[in-house]
Amino acid sequence: MIFYLPWALDLYKDTFSRAVEDENVLEGHTIYKWSGGAVVRLCGDEKKWLSPEKFIEIRNHFGKNEMTIVDRYRGDSAVVQIIDHRNLSGTNPLVGKTPIGNRPQFPDVSKLYSSEERELKQVVVDCLGKERFQLQKERTGVSEMAAHIALCAYYAGWKITAIGWCQELDKKGSELGKVLKNVF
Repeated sequence: MIFYLPWALDLYKDTFSRAVEDENVLEGHTIYKWSGGAVVRLCGDEKKWLSPEKFIEIRNHFGKNEMTIVDRYRGDSAVVQIIDHRNLSGTNPLVGKTPIGNRPQFPDVSKLYSSEERELKQVVVDCLGKERFQLQKERTGVSEMAAHIALCAYYAGWKITAIGWCQELDKKGSELGKVLKNVF
């Protein structure tokens, strides 16, 4: 399984503590080997490195097409399954970066996320983006980057499962770790 993280591994506390940096490097991303598979972490400016082309490179590197996004979330559960989003960030990472090859300029995203039952509460989130997520700390039912990551990955041909992790309710990352170990 390939896990995609928008933040450094230490943010997720104990969850990815045994991940080991891989010698392979993809521009704008760091790859880690992990007992549950591999972890790909966004490094640097998401406006530059979060693009459909990068997700095509990542897919080609691994030769796989199933990805689990682990995004920050605010709500009433420590870990949830994101099954849809409303992009309230004010940006769309596909604008100006499509079409690629024979793919459409405007992909059908009606089935963006997997709705396969993962024994987690399933939610539709308002995705705020990094800046708004930081500024609107009182809002619940929100994610930070799921929309941007999922749109790019889906365009590149990935099958996506998205997990929302509420850091405030799971300070050590132990609930997230259990879910990733037991559900994936």
